[in-house]
Amino acid sequence: MNPLLRRNLFWFVTNLLCVLFQQITKAANDSLFFMYNVIIKILKVPFNYQIRTDLAAYKILKERD
Repeated sequence: MNPLLRRNLFWFVTNLLCVLFQQITKAANDSLFFMYNVIIKILKVPFNYQIRTDLAAYKILKERD
């Protein structure tokens, strides 16, 4: 195998690995982001509900005075 061909093959393989690695990490980041969004939504619903009920209770108490 001549040295030039070997060097080109080496660079081709390393570039291929880099691209694959980038794709894998991008996919991992997307799925992490998705999971993060889902968790935030799950956490936000009860929190918002709590705020709404607190406001409603506050309004009722204010009307009583």
